Amino acid sequence: MPYLLLGVLLVLGCATGGVLLTLKLGDRVTVLVLKRPVSVGQELRVSDLREASIARNSGIDVVPA
Repeated sequence: MPYLLLGVLLVLGCATGGVLLTLKLGDRVTVLVLKRPVSVGQELRVSDLREASIARNSGIDVVPA
């Protein structure tokens, strides 16, 4: 009986850890990034930009898309 209880607790612990990890990794935001290098002062066109998904708490300053 103690092995059954230990097994149930282990499964519940792993499931909880998986859910928490998925929630943390799933917290993403869509931002604009450059497709190619541009010069200083060059006017940006829509064709110069694309969307990318990054972690919300990555420590990078971003412009939300």
